[in-house]
Amino acid sequence: ESIKLGRAALLPSLSANYGIQRNQADVEFKNSFGTQSEDRDYHSTTGALQLRQSLINAEGLARYRQGRAETEASEADYQAARLELMTRVFTQYAEVNQAEVNLALALAKREALAEQRRTNDRLLAGGEGTVTDALETQAQLDLAEAEVLAARDTVANSREALARTVGQPVMALVPLREDFIPASTPENSLTEWQSMAESSNPELIAQRARVQVATQEARRARAVRMPRLDLVANLSQADSDTVSTYEQNSLTRGVGVQFSMPLMAGGGISAEIRQKEALRKREESVLEAMTNEMFVNLQRQFNATQSGRARIVALGVSLESARLLVTATEKSVVA
Repeated sequence: ESIKLGRAALLPSLSANYGIQRNQADVEFKNSFGTQSEDRDYHSTTGALQLRQSLINAEGLARYRQGRAETEASEADYQAARLELMTRVFTQYAEVNQAEVNLALALAKREALAEQRRTNDRLLAGGEGTVTDALETQAQLDLAEAEVLAARDTVANSREALARTVGQPVMALVPLREDFIPASTPENSLTEWQSMAESSNPELIAQRARVQVATQEARRARAVRMPRLDLVANLSQADSDTVSTYEQNSLTRGVGVQFSMPLMAGGGISAEIRQKEALRKREESVLEAMTNEMFVNLQRQFNATQSGRARIVALGVSLESARLLVTATEKSVVA
């Protein structure tokens, strides 16, 4: 609504007022018979209708431009909030998936240690194993049991966080694709990313709009010194509104222009101009700091994308090697 509030200063305004009053007056007057007095007890009424339209209003124009900038900032803040929500939902979704993977890993580790303990028991029964190996395996199994409990708590907590965000219970999630590999990004694309972020990042757009808001606020403060010209139309009605118009009715119509210009305000206008200019410079400094921080974050995310793709490929090769090792071990055991 800021743009509408700013535009209102440039559009016509219509005001009306009406009043009724009881009066008691002691009036002395002179005539051909000498000085006489009269007690009056009467009601008086007044009513007026005024239409005003700005013809020259620099302050109103600055207020309108300020409202446009505030609207732009609000829209950009809304877009930033939407993007932040999307990021938060995906982050919590990934955390649930990661927690479930960690739980599966903890269960597999516990099962492997349980099998190791059974093996140790068989070896001890056959006189081949040692008590030390059995005790060490039991200690690791107890620790694995604690890790399973902690992993289950993490799954429950991450599911609850995601459920609160999306507004409904989370029963099951589609896991992340195992064959996912981020698209490769050319080294020279960082410049393109920076240009895109500078023009499309909603937080920067919102801050640039706030700079405009502060700029128009400073202009509005300076415009207070400038002359203002209004077109004014009046319609007024009065019934005994003063002692001199006792028992008289009047209906007055008038149209004309009104010129106004402040001459001195005790230094308040100058102080406000300096204040608004300082606020404008502060908003510009905030914009510069946000832009620099955005470039640093963008560089970090770009590097993470580049290195992350290589890590995923390397971990995929490691996983395949581990699978081959498991297969070979199973065959050797069977043999």
